[in-house]
Amino acid sequence: MAQLTQTITESITLDTGSISSTTTETVDDIVDVYKRILTIPSGADVIAAAFVDAIGADTDPSVESFDKQNIRYIRITNIDTTNPITVNILIDVGAGDTADGNIAHLLEAGKSLILWGKASGGLVATLGCSDSSASAIAPASDIVNITLDSVSATAKCELLIASTVIS
Repeated sequence: MAQLTQTITESITLDTGSISSTTTETVDDIVDVYKRILTIPSGADVIAAAFVDAIGADTDPSVESFDKQNIRYIRITNIDTTNPITVNILIDVGAGDTADGNIAHLLEAGKSLILWGKASGGLVATLGCSDSSASAIAPASDIVNITLDSVSATAKCELLIASTVIS
């Protein structure tokens, strides 16, 4: 088994001084790492990964599928030098394991988006969204898939997924 260590270092220089911090997170028991460079054509959606209850006959063979209960870390990095991408996290807000909610995030060139799975349960009940209320809500929804969309021109991104079970 492997160990994943992720370190974020922040350093801010102000007129009156500087502020800095370093946060390190370690995840033990990583047994599967998926890393891929994706090209997102202009005007097309690309399903980067699907997250299911179990890998089996009902998964789409054209889409890389992962057992959502075992995902501990996802990093999406826009490696394009100029073009932004939209990261759409499709979630199941109801019953039935179907995508009926969406969280969209604009990811500029050179930037990363990190999602952490829970130590017990992975991506199960980690996100929430609501159209009917502007109040805070509890994360009770499962991620169904991550779909990428180029905003203006073909772009490239790197996808890294770490799991505690081989998918």
